[in-house]
Amino acid sequence: YKLGVIASSDHFSTHISYAMVYTPRQERRAIFDSMMKRRAYGATDNIILEFRMGNEHFMGDVFQSPVSKKEPLRVKVRGTGDVAAVHFIRDGVYLHKTAPGKRDVDVEYLDRDAGRGEHWYYVRVEQANGELAWSSPIWVTYR
Repeated sequence: YKLGVIASSDHFSTHISYAMVYTPRQERRAIFDSMMKRRAYGATDNIILEFRMGNEHFMGDVFQSPVSKKEPLRVKVRGTGDVAAVHFIRDGVYLHKTAPGKRDVDVEYLDRDAGRGEHWYYVRVEQANGELAWSSPIWVTYR
């Protein structure tokens, strides 16, 4: 299974978590299409998170690439407070951490160690005030 990530408040905890969806239009069909493509992320505050691999692959993408053509993981965050940490995660293992200490963040990381086969990447954002955000994964098969 390849699932995207959201967070969602229930009626007893309104505004404690957010289901964020990137969509080209604010129309029902476009929103559902974006959700099916896993263009979503979860957050515990109104944190803006963009996660890409290279320039072409956005969170939720599934693609193949030659192992010799690895592209950097790119993260942009606009926090509601200072971003204490951005964690890059591959296949459930923490690979790299950066500690920007500011509200607006634009960072990259190149995973040189991933071998052939399918891998999945996502990022976890931690703010100094304890608020969090998680991207949906990007799946790449290196051949």
